[in-house]
Amino acid sequence: MRGEGVPKNEEEAVRRFQNAAEQGFAPAQRMLGLCYAHGIGVPQSQGEAVRWLGRAVEQGDAVALYNLGVCYEQGKGVAQDLSLAFRLYQQAAELGNPDGQQALGTSYGNGKGVVKDEGKAVWWLIQAANQGLALAQYNLGVYYQDGKGVEKNDRKAAEWFRKAALQGMASAQLNLGACYVSGRGVPIDGEEAVRWLTRAAEQGNPKASYNLGFLYESGKVVARNSELAVRWYTKAANLGYDPAKERLGRR
Repeated sequence: MRGEGVPKNEEEAVRRFQNAAEQGFAPAQRMLGLCYAHGIGVPQSQGEAVRWLGRAVEQGDAVALYNLGVCYEQGKGVAQDLSLAFRLYQQAAELGNPDGQQALGTSYGNGKGVVKDEGKAVWWLIQAANQGLALAQYNLGVYYQDGKGVEKNDRKAAEWFRKAALQGMASAQLNLGACYVSGRGVPIDGEEAVRWLTRAAEQGNPKASYNLGFLYESGKVVARNSELAVRWYTKAANLGYDPAKERLGRR
């Protein structure tokens, strides 16, 4: 599958997963299901994905529980069932799976398949974030910044954004950059703002490119630079970001 020690061959990987899966090996059943879900080494088939994930779930495979929950949440290969998705996420979360914990927290936060409870959302997000899951760290930052399910705390928000940003998550880099612009939870620092916004922009985040353009146009926390402002606005506009198109149109 990964080309480690042998030439990469996804079709051969699937054949070997299939051999092990048919003998009842849960991790192979899960991997086979994921191959069908994403069309890796086999034609994509959500129905086959659900079938093999289900067989792994019957053996209590936590990763399969989470992925089968995704299928039910999105209605892929099965009829959409948010309540069942929630229960699958809950089982995965209780087995310590960080993706399941993140998904369970999100379900509580949005009231999807369960009564909305932002306090429980935060609790489960913390479990996943403490295992290093970037998405949970980012979402915790949002909860602390907005005071949802937890007392508002800009410093903790910035800390969680930083943890996710260091893992390369563009949305977290964008938010951390914004924190340095406004001084929310961190000192105002133009150099740090530009550094983090640039990292997000380089990943194709249009809002980060737009924000860089605005910083250079306005001279807020950095020296004015019309050439750089136009360059970043243009990059955001080329990604279809309408506010950047509007700013360019005014120049």
